[in-house]
Amino acid sequence: MALLHVTDPHFEFLPRAKVVAFGATCRAEAERAGAEVLVMTGDVSTAARCDADMGAFLEGLGDGVLVAAVRGNHDFYGSSLAEVRRPRAPAAGARDARAPFEETSRVLRDGTHLVCVDGWYDFRCGSEACTRIEMSDWHLIDELRGLPRDALVEVCRSLAVDSVRLAANGLARGLVGPRAAGTSRRMVVATHVPPFLECALAPDGRPSDADWAPIMVNVALGDALRDFAAQRPEVDLLVLCGHTHTACDRRVAHNLRVVVGPADYGSAFVRVVSW
Repeated sequence: MALLHVTDPHFEFLPRAKVVAFGATCRAEAERAGAEVLVMTGDVSTAARCDADMGAFLEGLGDGVLVAAVRGNHDFYGSSLAEVRRPRAPAAGARDARAPFEETSRVLRDGTHLVCVDGWYDFRCGSEACTRIEMSDWHLIDELRGLPRDALVEVCRSLAVDSVRLAANGLARGLVGPRAAGTSRRMVVATHVPPFLECALAPDGRPSDADWAPIMVNVALGDALRDFAAQRPEVDLLVLCGHTHTACDRRVAHNLRVVVGPADYGSAFVRVVSW
């Protein structure tokens, strides 16, 4: 199976024409690779622009490629978690730019089960609440703005736990249904924040240091995925994510592979992931 992975395209830094052109590039790559699914793992744009930017991308992509997406921290900038996630009807005559974000669990044509959860960093790596890094999230997202550090950490950990619950529900649905005797189940989990420190790399290729690790890893989700993989050896589990802007492809367990896509402000990248 092959699918396309796009993460952290940050379309807010690109003119509309380039977003449309990137969609066309992804369509050509899908045709070349024989991929029917494109998974986008967050930081598409900012809250005010996300619908328009995703719409431009879908315009360039055209029909024939299923798009599944999760939201990253930047997608809530200038608004709130609740408002961005609030269901809305698509504009009349327009392709629904919100549809890729709405299905949290689906079965792909080849039987692979895809689970989509936004995810969040949870301050459980590195120096925990003592990190010296100041995230724009804490000033540009309503639920985080102005919170004292202990309250901020509590909210972020709650968001990470929410991702564990959603992932567990989606993976449980993937275990239901027929399969041929002796064959593996294939599952893909799409999320924004890497679930393991060894996959949350700094630009120099080493794991994030004690200051960056608290805001680069969703430890709660990683623990849950590692447990799931250990308890379900018949499942081949692929995790797609982003957030760090540094590419990584690592097998955390014999049946658990994590792929983090590359990113750079002002550019957008698409990669083929196969297994």
